[in-house]
Amino acid sequence: MITQHLSMRLALWMVLVTVLAQFGHAIYRFSTDIPQAKQAGLQEIEKVVGSLRPALSEALFQYNESVSAEVLKTFESYPSVLGVWLLDEDEELVNQWNRNNSAEQIPWMTRQWLLNYQKKDIGFVRIALSDQHMIKQARENILSNVGFSSLMGVVTLLLLYWVVQRQVARPIIQLANIVKNINTKELAAKDVASLDEIQFKAEIQTLKLSIQAILVQLAQNLADKKNTMVLLQQFNEDLEARVKIRTQQLNIAKEKAEVGSRSKTDFLNSMTHELRTPLNSIMGFSNILKSQELPEKWQKMVDNIHESGTQLLTIISDIIDFVDLDDGKLNVQLFSLYDVISATTHLYKATALHKNLVMDMKVDNKLIMHGDPKRLGIALRHLIDNAIKFTEQGGVVIKCEQLSSDIIVISVEDTGIGIDLGKVARLSESFVQADSGLNRAKEGVGLGLAIVGRICKKWDGEIYFKNLSPQGTQVLLRLPNLKN
Repeated sequence: MITQHLSMRLALWMVLVTVLAQFGHAIYRFSTDIPQAKQAGLQEIEKVVGSLRPALSEALFQYNESVSAEVLKTFESYPSVLGVWLLDEDEELVNQWNRNNSAEQIPWMTRQWLLNYQKKDIGFVRIALSDQHMIKQARENILSNVGFSSLMGVVTLLLLYWVVQRQVARPIIQLANIVKNINTKELAAKDVASLDEIQFKAEIQTLKLSIQAILVQLAQNLADKKNTMVLLQQFNEDLEARVKIRTQQLNIAKEKAEVGSRSKTDFLNSMTHELRTPLNSIMGFSNILKSQELPEKWQKMVDNIHESGTQLLTIISDIIDFVDLDDGKLNVQLFSLYDVISATTHLYKATALHKNLVMDMKVDNKLIMHGDPKRLGIALRHLIDNAIKFTEQGGVVIKCEQLSSDIIVISVEDTGIGIDLGKVARLSESFVQADSGLNRAKEGVGLGLAIVGRICKKWDGEIYFKNLSPQGTQVLLRLPNLKN
């Protein structure tokens, strides 16, 4: 269908070009042949006048009207001549001849020729000419030529159309039908072999070979793709089987790990509670002994026992807090930030006073939020404990600020020795301390920041650190409101 349309369009273009060419030819012939016909007619009359001039001169000289009339009547055979007048030297009419329908025609021009006899001017011959016959004859010649040229153009067009149909359109249609019947989705090399049965000529043969090469390459690509799909399907089946087996193995390993983790957690919970029970007794008896009046030597020993018990109790409490975070979810409720922060700060008033440090809290007593007050208190306890532990003079300030309805920022600032920001990530790991040597100055097992970090993670919050000038550290907790 496409090639048929192509041949039809080509035929229409050929017709249009031929019509335009013939139209241009006709315009050219009309613009040149008519003036040439007029000029040729005028030259013919001049030749006639030249041949009749001697006879007219002799008749005029003799005033022989019958002879002059016969000579003037000679112009009747020339349709472009409307009338002829024979005049003497005074331009008096001697004789004349007029065409019967000359009154109906407008003269094109009037020409006159001088007559002389024996080298003496004796009169004139005047002729009125019409160009209608010349124009008519020229038009007939032009139309005849254009008609013949058009006829030859039509014959040429038909011949060209037949050649185009036979040499171009039909081979292309045949080639298109062969290609159309090929199933490109299930294309094989043998399907392309049908093109070899048909031989075309010139550029059509080149087109056939190009299409054949493309189809051969397409068949090869489809075969490669089919082989690849088979291999991929086999690989996917093997991979699914291996993934299934590996998933089962990982699930078993995960269950074992969870059982082991739960066993460790249960063991730590049991051990810490079992350790806390006798330790509470030790702390109780040491408190009783401290209140007694003892010799200085024994009083010093009791103080050391009480201090060591306090440190051991703190370590056990840290381990309990750390293990408790494995339990999972926060206990979300509405609580007063002022109450939680003030209660936690109050726990360290005595410790700060013992080191001559100033404890200050800048919290709006109207601030409330949704979250886990117990876990927030644990996080603040570790941060305040670290701030007092690493501060020898100055003090600790706890601030709380509401950035928006959904974000609360709590900061703990101290005037201590500062912190190496390059080691912050490592300090947030479990059982890691900034000073890990045998002679470290500060006690603890390195769980404080790890506990705070895990609480922030469960809260979808974050913790970050800043060094203050001239010295000190600021630790900030950015916590979202969990009311949603």
